[in-house]
Amino acid sequence: MSSGPEFANSPGDMPCARSKLQVGSPCSAFGLWIAVCAVMTVTACTDASAAEIPQELIHFRDQRASMLTRLVTSPLACVVRNDTDHPVFHGCIDWHSSVHGVWSIVAVGSALHDNKLIEKATTLLNPRDLETERQFLQDHPKFEMPYGRAWFLRLAVDFQSASGDSRLTDMSDDVAASLAQYLFSRPIHPGSLSYESDTWALINLHYYAAWRKDEKLLTRIQEAVTHYYALIEGPCPALDAEAHATDFMPICTNWAWLVSMYMKPEKFRNWASSFLPPTAQIMEPVTDPSTPHHHGIDFSRAWGLWAVYWSTSDPRYLRAYLADVTTALDNRDWWAGDYETVSHWVAQFGILAIYLTYQDYP
Repeated sequence: MSSGPEFANSPGDMPCARSKLQVGSPCSAFGLWIAVCAVMTVTACTDASAAEIPQELIHFRDQRASMLTRLVTSPLACVVRNDTDHPVFHGCIDWHSSVHGVWSIVAVGSALHDNKLIEKATTLLNPRDLETERQFLQDHPKFEMPYGRAWFLRLAVDFQSASGDSRLTDMSDDVAASLAQYLFSRPIHPGSLSYESDTWALINLHYYAAWRKDEKLLTRIQEAVTHYYALIEGPCPALDAEAHATDFMPICTNWAWLVSMYMKPEKFRNWASSFLPPTAQIMEPVTDPSTPHHHGIDFSRAWGLWAVYWSTSDPRYLRAYLADVTTALDNRDWWAGDYETVSHWVAQFGILAIYLTYQDYP
């Protein structure tokens, strides 16, 4: 086995914590500065250099609040429904959609500084009922493994960050431990699909571990990324298959997102240009979804495209990101249409695509 691409020397050196998307911020994601910051500690950015903000990104920044306001109407409507018997996550058809429904309300509240939305989510997350949910997951270790549990970690991190309330911490520790056991007890499968996606689970486990400052867990994730993901040379092995797939979770763009969390930026730029060629078919938005699940693919591909743009400053990935977001958003029936097929979940995917642009790191 070759030594592979150059990685940060330790989790504390990882190139993925930047300051929020604000003009004048020393690590602005709009490209005012290109910098590397430590993810495990709050430090000043170094080696920054000024760069112009792309005009299309300026326009997006001006529009993104209204985009979030439009999208959040769908999760607000579905989280209060009683579609299941779960005491907290009972709306939005199923448990995982309810989890990312509540998460999306938190995310929009955080991005727009809307305390009413944070209060809405806080009310939904009743501590007594959360304990029942926690016990259920402990009693049913295969339930929502790994997809829904990964979403719960994102909810826990963003809820405490937005509200200062730690009521989800104990449950998130349980969920993270169960995910880690699931992932690291056997080989990782980078090409696993949709609900079974190891990549999606690792992305959110990383998000949790960085929040909890769990360097041991971050090291385990880095080892998995190094061994299973970053040693791939050339185009993503699933590029052709993904171009013709009709599911909701991408392989290649999430793969690149995960690698961007651990590979040094100068190495990642070269790796990404080969792994995700800007001419690849998946760089173009889907304009005619063929299945209910396919309606979410533009939004979910945008997650990884934003991360790749963030780490490379290559405008081709930015243009692909913007095309995906605007194509999906402009087709309102894709995310606010039939409740059972799309409106109980697709808007939440769009909210994540936009919310990432407000974050310290994708």
